[in-house]
Amino acid sequence: SLDTFTIQLPECERWSQLKELEMEKELVGFYMSSHPLDMYKETVKYFANIKLDDVKTAIETSRPDTVFMMAGMVASSERFTSKTGTEYGRYRIEDQSGSFEFMLFKENYLKMNHLLVNGTQVLVTGTVKEKFIPEKDREKYLDPNVPKPKELRITKVELLESLTENTSREVRFKIFIDKLNNENTKEFFDLKNIISSRGAAYDENDILTYKIGIFDETVENPDIHD
Repeated sequence: SLDTFTIQLPECERWSQLKELEMEKELVGFYMSSHPLDMYKETVKYFANIKLDDVKTAIETSRPDTVFMMAGMVASSERFTSKTGTEYGRYRIEDQSGSFEFMLFKENYLKMNHLLVNGTQVLVTGTVKEKFIPEKDREKYLDPNVPKPKELRITKVELLESLTENTSREVRFKIFIDKLNNENTKEFFDLKNIISSRGAAYDENDILTYKIGIFDETVENPDIHD
């Protein structure tokens, strides 16, 4: 006869969605079920203005001082020390489309380095600037038909998980009291029941201002003035 026995498995807490995705990538080498950024798709939709796969081309074709806001997960984070003892960092962030690498020096390194930890989801803001051109190379750029080299200088790094909490964005509806009737009043309060209220007040012209958060449910704005 065969002996049988029971193995008592230990009770463990369920992994978070992010932990499951990390283990999934470690096992098969890529994300299968979803991407970590999918958890922040609404935040990315409202704050980011470019996909990482498009950044390199956009830098070359954009005017100086153009601002790009890129959402991504930190895939690589390296710290270095120069010969003079100054610390700097090199980072790579990834989204569903591709990746983008950048470096931080001096004050920017001190301000942003602690946020760029591997596996962290961030919003990185950068401004297009013309690169410094060494004096020996400047002559060829005197020709207006030769484009000057450009780069994206990183100016801010923010955590996606706290972005909506730390950013104030709202939509304001102004309702003219003398234009209200039974039909559009009902229409407005039906809308009010769908979204979360952030406050209402009358101004000096007896106009009701009603504020709603843009990260609540998306709705069409009915014309309540007519």
